[in-house]
Amino acid sequence: MDMTNSSEHLLLIATPCDGLFNSLNGHCVFWQDVVINASVFFLGFCIIFTNNWIIWNLFSRSNDEDTSLVILMNLAIADTFTGGIVMYDTVYNITQFSVYVECILRIGAFIFCSLSSGLIIMLLTFERLFKITNPYSYRKYFTMKRTRVGLVVVWMTSLMVGLLPFFGWSSKNVLYLCSFFRTMSGSYIVFVLTLHVIPFLCTLCAYLWMVTVVRRHVTAIKQIRRTAGRRARGRSTSRAVVTTLIVVGVYFLCWAPIGFFTMSVVVFKIDRHLPSRWSADVLLTYLLVLAVSNSIFNPLIYAFKLDIIRRQFRASVLFRCLKLCCKVNRQ
Repeated sequence: MDMTNSSEHLLLIATPCDGLFNSLNGHCVFWQDVVINASVFFLGFCIIFTNNWIIWNLFSRSNDEDTSLVILMNLAIADTFTGGIVMYDTVYNITQFSVYVECILRIGAFIFCSLSSGLIIMLLTFERLFKITNPYSYRKYFTMKRTRVGLVVVWMTSLMVGLLPFFGWSSKNVLYLCSFFRTMSGSYIVFVLTLHVIPFLCTLCAYLWMVTVVRRHVTAIKQIRRTAGRRARGRSTSRAVVTTLIVVGVYFLCWAPIGFFTMSVVVFKIDRHLPSRWSADVLLTYLLVLAVSNSIFNPLIYAFKLDIIRRQFRASVLFRCLKLCCKVNRQ
């Protein structure tokens, strides 16, 4: 067991505090910590509120034999769980009661949520790709039963990966505070990063394939229009490219920083060169805020394309308030 810098990481160390108060393990909490965690707590609340609103509207159409709605509802459920973990984590950041079992379960729960969200996005992307490339045989292969089986596999796989540290794949440093890099073993971290990269690459390839298919269709339509003496338009290709950039770009911008940083700590040990105030775990916490913000972007990217969601949003009190505020600002 690595006991270096143990004076900084052992449990229940009583040290003088110049901040607001001491946490349960003696960690000094400053007002900056309270403000930052309160902001992150509000982000978690927004994630839960937005995705629950999506779930509520999609559940009203649960009888429809539309596989896209089922996949989108499961994506909203996964993001709702993420919001709950974010809110719980902010409470821990202030109290820091440091129970080892709670630590590995909390980290495992976040991995479970993030992995399930990424896999469901990949499943949704493949469903849309198959709908574009095989519109006539789509219903034959993408049945509701197969979609639900695929979702069960996604949830079970994510759950098993998240529980692996609890069943022994961890560093077992029970004397340290809950630290991702000290509690989780390096091999498990690399394994989790690999599982997150695979859905992203599959999603990227699928959207590039969609752009290729749409471009081929637009080219064929252009030739037909030219033969008929009509003006050709290329809006479909532009729309497909923009959609690809938004979907892949937002996912990459949210998750790439924390992925590259984690890999740098595990492989290149850059945490040894960081100042004590900006340790690897502190930087990971800030990058995690950017990563979980993807859960509030997902409803905007995927669900708001549906007519039912747009209609319900226009009929909501929030939309009317925003519309009223816009009128007041114009005046």
